[in-house]
Amino acid sequence: MINQIESHVGTHCNVFDSELAKLSVSPKTTRSRRWAIREYSVCQLLHFSLENADADGQTSVMALEQTQDLRRFHGALGEQIVADHVAGLGWQLVARNVRRREGEIDLIAIDQTTLVIGEVKTLVARRDTTAFSPLESVTAIKRARIRRLAVAWLSTLTSPDYEGPNIAFSEIRFDVFGVTLNAANEVISFDHVKAAF
Repeated sequence: MINQIESHVGTHCNVFDSELAKLSVSPKTTRSRRWAIREYSVCQLLHFSLENADADGQTSVMALEQTQDLRRFHGALGEQIVADHVAGLGWQLVARNVRRREGEIDLIAIDQTTLVIGEVKTLVARRDTTAFSPLESVTAIKRARIRRLAVAWLSTLTSPDYEGPNIAFSEIRFDVFGVTLNAANEVISFDHVKAAF
């Protein structure tokens, strides 16, 4: 049974790779991008499931939990790479991973007199190149959520309960950082879009 599944996954992912190659370097339409991202994720999960399947082709709950741990690890690695980049630019790091009920702000920093709210997206490529950027996953819904989180965090600055550093800024900017890693967790591309939205 496991051989039949491997054959099906191999066929599915090979078809996906050839279709993606037809789209050239980057998918041209939003629909094509969504398809590419969805299929890429499916192939990654299917390959992971096969690698961690028992003789009957069943993937254990522990293996699936490891997938979540791996996603968290890659996310944290991407955020650390961005934090190092920001420090190298001479920015003042105010906070990281600011959690609220509605979600999380990955990075808050001061760039001279500008408060920067940063969103970090990390992608692990199956090969040393990938046809799409992690930045493409910052959708309109995600941008709206980040804005709401930023407003909620800013409201805490005037609260008597605020215990963070004293910060002064004259404007606010939303930056997006995209980190693409290879299978060995090495950076193969790094994007920083200032004033992304």
